Amino acid sequence: MILDISLLQTFMAFAPGALEALTILAFTMNVDPAYVAAHHVVRFAALALAVPLLARWLMRQEGHAAPDPEEPWQRGRSE
Repeated sequence: MILDISLLQTFMAFAPGALEALTILAFTMNVDPAYVAAHHVVRFAALALAVPLLARWLMRQEGHAAPDPEEPWQRGRSE
C-alpha cells in the first residue's frame, strides 16, 4: 500500500449509501468513522453543486433558453 489506509476503509468511504448508515457501519467494523463521514459529506456537497451546473450547461447545449428568473407566483399576473 502506498498510503496507510485499508481497502475496507476506502471501500466504505466511496460506497454509495446513506451517511449515517455507513458511519455506524464504520464504527462496528473498527474503521475510522471520521474518514468515512468526511468523504460522504464531500460527495453530497459536490453533487449538490454539480447537478444544477450540469443541467444548465446541458440546457444551453440543446438550445433551450435559460429559465426565467421571475418568481413562479408572479407568472401570468396582469399588471
